[in-house]
Amino acid sequence: MTSMELNDLQALGQILQQRLQLEFQQMVPFKVRCAFKEGTLVILAQHPIDVVPDPQQTFRVLQQTLQAELTEYTLPVRLYLRVGGSQQPYNWHSFMLEPAVVSMPTGMAMGEAGNEDTNFENPFALGEAPDLHNSWKEMLAASSESMADDSSDEEWVFGQRLNAGARANSEEQQIYERGETDNLSDETPSVQVKSWRPSLPLIVGGVSVSMAVFLGSFYALTRPCVVGACAEITAAQRLNQDSATTLDQAKNKQEVLLAKQQLIEAQNILAVIPWWSSEHEKAQKLIAVYQADSDRLDQVIQGLEKANLAAMKSQAPPHELSEWLEMQQLWNEAIAVFKQVPEDSNVYQLAQRKLPDYQLNLAMVNQRVATEQKGNTLLATAKETVEVAKARQGVAQSLDDLQSVRSTWQTAFSSLNQIPQGTTAYQPAQQLLKSSQPQLIAVRDRSFEEQVAANTYQQSLVLAQKAQNSQGINQWSQAVSNWRNAIASLKRIPSGTFHHGKAQPLINSYTVALQQAQDRFQLAMRMQQTSQDLNRTCSGTPQICNYTITSNGIKVRVTPAYANTLKQTAIFAKAKGDYNAQIKVVNHVLTVGEALEAISDNARLPLEVYGPNGAAIQVHTP
Repeated sequence: MTSMELNDLQALGQILQQRLQLEFQQMVPFKVRCAFKEGTLVILAQHPIDVVPDPQQTFRVLQQTLQAELTEYTLPVRLYLRVGGSQQPYNWHSFMLEPAVVSMPTGMAMGEAGNEDTNFENPFALGEAPDLHNSWKEMLAASSESMADDSSDEEWVFGQRLNAGARANSEEQQIYERGETDNLSDETPSVQVKSWRPSLPLIVGGVSVSMAVFLGSFYALTRPCVVGACAEITAAQRLNQDSATTLDQAKNKQEVLLAKQQLIEAQNILAVIPWWSSEHEKAQKLIAVYQADSDRLDQVIQGLEKANLAAMKSQAPPHELSEWLEMQQLWNEAIAVFKQVPEDSNVYQLAQRKLPDYQLNLAMVNQRVATEQKGNTLLATAKETVEVAKARQGVAQSLDDLQSVRSTWQTAFSSLNQIPQGTTAYQPAQQLLKSSQPQLIAVRDRSFEEQVAANTYQQSLVLAQKAQNSQGINQWSQAVSNWRNAIASLKRIPSGTFHHGKAQPLINSYTVALQQAQDRFQLAMRMQQTSQDLNRTCSGTPQICNYTITSNGIKVRVTPAYANTLKQTAIFAKAKGDYNAQIKVVNHVLTVGEALEAISDNARLPLEVYGPNGAAIQVHTP
């Protein structure tokens, strides 16, 4: 075989890719590309980082497909497995592709020898095993950029026309060495591989049998790390170092997964070293170490997943208390995982970088939990208090009852106003505040009105007491004023208040008391006038009379001095025969009598006039 056309390589890559997809039932989205350089057919199979196919199964499918398709070619083949985003493959397998053997022992497939168990890790490395990284750099340098990451929007292609024979031209060789590739979309037309007809005569069956026998004879010596330097251990150690470097710079789960994948790749490389190799024991020890590191990474990945889940759940608050508690548990579990990482672990530095952030996030979530609990408690308390306020407001029968209702509403509002923003209880609290506001205003206004009514009622009682006190000391004018004010206060009590009903009977009784006080006041005024009139009438030299005034009447007693003066004057006038003087004495007595009767009429009190000896000398009824 001197060359392969570009279309042939692309078609072959499509066939291999379809065969892998069929084998893995679409669970592993493989991309396969082919190249031909320096007489070697190079196959690169790439898959995403989050899907890890079995390398042996992958290599087996590729080898069997190549043997089925390229039935008439004899050439070395090298297979590579690579993770999307990685610049280097993590596993490889090489074998010699030969025409089908005419006669072969039963149970022996192409590439097998004797009792070999068809291990596809690296079964046909002739002579000294090639260095994995150097081989990769030499064979695939031209396509490392175009096949860097299958997550990009561009498809990578590894299928230039790379001629190793006389027909290779310089332009095509330069394209390969520059790493330039042809774009290949996801909808690459299906290309049927042309029949791979040999350009050389069919190798006779005897030569094939001889080759199989020859390969089987040297199989044991050609296994990895049996003869010469052990490239697999070197490659595995490099991958382990790459994993450590990745972890040193890791910031997220994907980078930790990449580090784990590198450890898995290292273990897969070491697993192909046979038991009869002198490096087998060392390889097994390294596998154990890498497996332990990988197990630790599994724990760290679980911690990262819990942290990522907690962070995702915390987005777009507010959240229910149960959700905050779930986040709290996730952060606690993530922190517990990272705290358990020993200092000699390959992820210790990563754990130390993550712990402060996780602990800070946990503290914030703890605060959220406390705030949410506070909000829920306050809302529940407020709702209960609102129901109590409504019940009390419906049966309130006094000012004290209303004041208790108002106090209950204020307690509910205080609880609602304390609910923090950013909690699930905040919006229900605001709605409850809005719906309850009219009831609080109503009970506040009613309480104010009842307070005014109570004060007015109490004031009327005080005024009535003052009126009674004034009556007790015959201060009838003050009593009348107090009774009038008391009645006016009672009439100012609003209807519908608790004290309005109490005020109506008092208004009636106070009106009667006012009338009586007015009567007594008028009597007192008349008696005062009567006293003044009597005082003017009874005054003189000598004193004409003395008097007493009661509600039953007026009693006047002529003083002995006055009576004696009248008597002496009359005797003297008679003795002298002074008729005029006698008339004046009589007229004076009559004038006094008439004045007393007039005073009795004005006072509307009966009059009784007595002489010095106590005998009644005049009686008058108004």
